[in-house]
Amino acid sequence: MTTLVSDTFGDLTQFSERAVDQRLEDVLVTGSQDGWAQLLSNLAQNISRYTPAGTPVAVRLERNDRNGEEWFTLTVDDGGPGIPIHNREMIFDRFTRLDLARDSSAGGFGLGMSIIKSVVLAHQGELALDDSPLGGLRVEISAPTKPRQS
Repeated sequence: MTTLVSDTFGDLTQFSERAVDQRLEDVLVTGSQDGWAQLLSNLAQNISRYTPAGTPVAVRLERNDRNGEEWFTLTVDDGGPGIPIHNREMIFDRFTRLDLARDSSAGGFGLGMSIIKSVVLAHQGELALDDSPLGGLRVEISAPTKPRQS
């Protein structure tokens, strides 16, 4: 996971000329590497599309313990406009775009956040949106590093 995060947000820095502060612990995860890569790509695309250039972005990847199970937490903070509290649940619905004036060529199809949520749930994880200390949105994703036994 560490390499995926580093590469994805390194590309964001390179291609959008955005400074991204990365602090990444070494985290190995099981599950769909393609799913995690899609999730990270969607996060980076959202920042690229909706966060003005020159605003801060910070990415943290940490290991943590939950009742004897090893989990990781990925926190992505940005200094963009954020998402109003009243829209935070609906943003996970498919085809939801908050700026209705934007066409799909400029703003996507409204699938990114629903894909992110699907990947997190498929890996028995948790997803939360909050206000970022940088002024915009905080996306926090936590999941076990190994699948839980049923």
